[in-house]
Amino acid sequence: LYPTIGNGIFNVVPHDSKPLQIDIYNSNGLLIATHRTTDTTHPAPMQYTIDRAVKGVYFIKVTTTTGSRIYKYLVNQ
Repeated sequence: LYPTIGNGIFNVVPHDSKPLQIDIYNSNGLLIATHRTTDTTHPAPMQYTIDRAVKGVYFIKVTTTTGSRIYKYLVNQ
């Protein structure tokens, strides 16, 4: 995931062709958005936007069929 600090727009680069699920949580732990991608046959950066992003910390959970990882993202606008 990059960048880790920004205005609510970030990119996820898949490492293989497995389906992805992106869950976005606010600093209170509430799920605010979910994105699912099934076509990653040509892994390339995928851009996501946190709608109506307000200043603060968000947690981005990236899940594939092989596991999941949580990233911290800071909105600084």
